Amino acid sequence: SQRPIELPGADDEAYVIFTSGSTGRPNPVAITHAQIAASTNARSQVYDEPPARFAVLSGLGFDSSLVGLMWALSMGGTVVLPTDEESHDVDALAALLATRSLSHALCVPTLYGLLLDRRPTSGWPQHIIVAGEACTEGLVADHFRVVPESRLTNEYGPTEASIWATAHHCQPSQGLPPIGGAIPGVVVAVVDHADRVVPAGVAGELVIGGPTVAAGYVTDPDHARFGQCSELRGVTGELGDRIDRIFRTGDRALVDNGAVHFLGRADEQINVGGVRVEPGEVEAVLT
Repeated sequence: SQRPIELPGADDEAYVIFTSGSTGRPNPVAITHAQIAASTNARSQVYDEPPARFAVLSGLGFDSSLVGLMWALSMGGTVVLPTDEESHDVDALAALLATRSLSHALCVPTLYGLLLDRRPTSGWPQHIIVAGEACTEGLVADHFRVVPESRLTNEYGPTEASIWATAHHCQPSQGLPPIGGAIPGVVVAVVDHADRVVPAGVAGELVIGGPTVAAGYVTDPDHARFGQCSELRGVTGELGDRIDRIFRTGDRALVDNGAVHFLGRADEQINVGGVRVEPGEVEAVLT
């Protein structure tokens, strides 16, 4: 007789993805089934329509590829994957977006700008999601000039928080887009150097709390970026009542009119094509 299939538990690891580490050794982030499920379930509340045909333009080494794989397949949608040749040809990717009757596609803002420049005369996904880098005012303007019938959403979130933590549905002529508000079940706060929550309009470090936050790095579970909610000062409401763990992103931000605005890094980390790079890591390899 066949042995019954053992289904994974909520706290079992679903995947591990590596992020840049300042010591020269990348940090492995383990995400559990419960964490990626919470991240995926939140999408049904942020987006009006489930993905019928989702183009996965990121390599499988990037956690953004899991948006299409998890969200689309769990909703009965189709995942559209470019060929190896298409993945290295911007014109071919633009043709794919224009001709495959897509409902959704996700990519980094710099790539999306190139795809817009190469768009054929007709066809485009109904909903574009940009993530992994800062979205610019110019990109939003170009999107609504070229494909005004398509929606555009700016997402933000580190690997350590299961892909995303905030989202903002962009509008024409709105200026520099914020990264938006916290997704359902997740709470974000801006704190100062002493972990005190700062008032609206004051810049500080962005902190994420909630069921999507990883327990820590596999090789360093006690890393200083991870902590308990009790470590924050001046916390009230949901963040103090429901959140048991937090992640300090190292990103500077401020809150204005209920939306979070990204202000760049608080350290020397840089972002190249959606890849987080620590100059210290480069230095360690060279030496």
